[in-house]
Amino acid sequence: MAYTVLKNAGYVPPEVEERKEVNSILEMLPGCTDEGKRYRQMQKLKYLLTKINSKRTKSLCVTDEYYRQVLDKIT
Repeated sequence: MAYTVLKNAGYVPPEVEERKEVNSILEMLPGCTDEGKRYRQMQKLKYLLTKINSKRTKSLCVTDEYYRQVLDKIT
């Protein structure tokens, strides 16, 4: 019941919010033409992925599909 109240109030856990932010950056990067803005967003993405990895027991590595998808979208 408490989770329903929080959800209805618009609260989401920090992990979910970070994932949403990663996804929004990934959607924005391919269309970004300003190199300065693109670089800042890539740095922010790197920071968020590092933050997410620090909370996980198993970090994202090069062999993970999610990590490869992130790299494909950035390059």
